[in-house]
Amino acid sequence: MIASLPLIFVTLLLSATLLLSACQSTSSIAQMWQNTWHSDDQEVLMVRAIDEGGEVFLRQSKLLQEPPPSPAHFLADAERRLVSLFHSNAAHWNQAQLLRATRLYGLTEQKHSSLVFSAMLRSSAEESYSLAWQLLSTTPLRQQELESNRAFVDGILSQALRQGNIQQHFVPEMAQVIQAWQVRSVYSVLRMALFKKGDPEFVHAMIHLKPRDCSEDLMNYLALVPPEDLRQLSLNSIRSSSAQAILEHFAQHPPSFGHPHIGKLFAYGASRQTTLKNLALKVIDQLTPEGAMLMAYSLMQQPPWVQMAIITEGGRQSTPQRLLLLRHLAQITPDENIAAEIALLEP
Repeated sequence: MIASLPLIFVTLLLSATLLLSACQSTSSIAQMWQNTWHSDDQEVLMVRAIDEGGEVFLRQSKLLQEPPPSPAHFLADAERRLVSLFHSNAAHWNQAQLLRATRLYGLTEQKHSSLVFSAMLRSSAEESYSLAWQLLSTTPLRQQELESNRAFVDGILSQALRQGNIQQHFVPEMAQVIQAWQVRSVYSVLRMALFKKGDPEFVHAMIHLKPRDCSEDLMNYLALVPPEDLRQLSLNSIRSSSAQAILEHFAQHPPSFGHPHIGKLFAYGASRQTTLKNLALKVIDQLTPEGAMLMAYSLMQQPPWVQMAIITEGGRQSTPQRLLLLRHLAQITPDENIAAEIALLEP
């Protein structure tokens, strides 16, 4: 029968059938959402998803990830319900419950992240602060809200300082939020966190906020390492990744000659960690031409094994800067062995 019909009529008939099917499909999806989000049991289902996980959690997640053609009302309603659940239950949720609730909230438009963040800080779960800051770090960055976001972070950390619980906020996710939102007013908190925890995220955030002025603080962090620690293949006193990030930054913005710990660069230049050693030697080469005698005095104050290691590097990979440094060291050192070793390098 169909074969006898004109081709154009068959095409129109198939198109109409497909269109009707699509409309019915769209209508059924919208109806599913309508029934789901306006059901009296919806909040109960959300609570079950948070408490139990499993299939009910996956179903709730899928509903948030595959909204209807006009999702604004449905997602806003979901966010409202979740914010309410956070404020009612976050204080006694365990780690798994808090994580599931945070994941569900992350699928909404996150227009009330600050309210959820404040509720999460009341949780006794071990990772609550990390999860709270992680939630802020994934919140869409809306330019019109940036100033209020910065004020919120400043207020949270200022309150923590007054209450004496600031160390609970020393998580890498905090640094990521501060860097992304450029909250310059809390730079001192990043510095405190670096010295307490040492994560490279704190280094990156400090560099981002104050690329020139942070070098003095970062040099103080490098100075925490006992020279003997640098003779080992792995550092115990600070994070190697943080030390590497700092030395890479010094290639552009080195610390001043007047820094009381400038000589510690030579200990890094003698390190058994090849990456740290090479980065430190580049910084030393950069500083030497402008202040060779000051650098030589700083080197002279280092342990003899550090001085010998720098001399060895000068012989192994000679540069004009290293020869200049060692000549000045030979003039001022009271150690005859050091002077003799330097003399062997002269052509």
